[in-house]
Amino acid sequence: MKNFSFSLQRLLDAKEALEKAAEVRVGEMQRKLNHGEARLARLREQEHLQERSHADKLRGGELNRHDMSVRVLFVNRFEGHMSKQEEVVRKYRQSLEEARTLLLTAMRERKSLEKLKEREKSQWITDGRRADRREMDEMAIARFVRQERIA
Repeated sequence: MKNFSFSLQRLLDAKEALEKAAEVRVGEMQRKLNHGEARLARLREQEHLQERSHADKLRGGELNRHDMSVRVLFVNRFEGHMSKQEEVVRKYRQSLEEARTLLLTAMRERKSLEKLKEREKSQWITDGRRADRREMDEMAIARFVRQERIA
């Protein structure tokens, strides 16, 4: 009996390759998102430290006009950095969700083809057994006919 050969093996191989590529993409997007979120957390921490320093100086009466103008410039510049980083993180989250959706689709398609392959293999085994039984029946009939001729 010849070996089993899945009729859509090339397609299954291609789907497996697509799934692996999608897994890599999800990993890359997750790393980018983690990096972006860490940077955003550092910016927020920096903002918190500046705010506390400013409040301490304000309570201590150590603020002068120069410090106030520097603070205003810092806050304006910092808000721009924060909003840009928040936008970057938002885009990374969206890209990660898209990558996950593609991965899930690729996984479903691969699993569907694997189920089809299993059904095809099961049918191949059933057909092979049926052919073996038919061959054994034919051999038994031929043996019986020979024995009848001899007898």
